[in-house]
Amino acid sequence: MAGLSIYVRRQGSLLAPASAEAEEAIRSLPLDTVLRADVVRQRSAEQSNLYWAVCWRIAQLMNDMGADDATKDNVSDRIKIATGHCDLVVLSPKAQIATGQRYAAMPRSISFHKMDQSEFNAFMDRVTAFTLTELLTHMPTGELRWIIEDMLTNPRRAE
Repeated sequence: MAGLSIYVRRQGSLLAPASAEAEEAIRSLPLDTVLRADVVRQRSAEQSNLYWAVCWRIAQLMNDMGADDATKDNVSDRIKIATGHCDLVVLSPKAQIATGQRYAAMPRSISFHKMDQSEFNAFMDRVTAFTLTELLTHMPTGELRWIIEDMLTNPRRAE
């Protein structure tokens, strides 16, 4: 049997279909048969949007300070590496000579299919701590910094 991906909602000790499509999919399963279910928590799009908004605001602040090339994507990569959400890879001998480094940090994905909500919550905790205690302390006080601080200290968090 091919894998089936549906959304369910916990009701007491039971899992109930979260939509008409999910109910139809459940009805198509064989009766009186033991099935295996891998339960993964749905990620919060709102929390993901918060992360990218923070990266965008930090890029704005960096550009205001003279960086000129900061983007939300390269800020995200820097934050992932700084918070340990990365893999270390061995560079080729040629790259080692060129850079003087043996290893490079490669940021990991935070896409919805790579992290469940619990993992993303832990990641956001590290992002918040790093941004508030390390990154912003080196940036000038002003409206953008206050906006970023407010975004991270008063988010609507997915639980």
